[in-house]
Amino acid sequence: FRIEFLKRPDVWRKVCSRIVGFFMSAGFDQVYNFTNAAVNSQIDILDTYINRIGIENGQYSLATAVSLLKGVIGGILVFATHIVSRKATGKGVW
Repeated sequence: FRIEFLKRPDVWRKVCSRIVGFFMSAGFDQVYNFTNAAVNSQIDILDTYINRIGIENGQYSLATAVSLLKGVIGGILVFATHIVSRKATGKGVW
């Protein structure tokens, strides 16, 4: 039994994109709904941290900087996905 489907460029690009999407989107709504004072230090993710410092504490400049950093990291991960896909299959993401 051989895994041949990962050699197809379309499937490889989709798998890489899903992995990057999984790491960049942790499900803000689910985490935010279960957040309270007792579990706040254990359940905090980047999106809820941005919401807490920006909306609740009024530190808009810090929240903007953290959100911008998240966007830059996402762009770097998408570019890395393109490079890995191009090396693995000969075709990049775009």
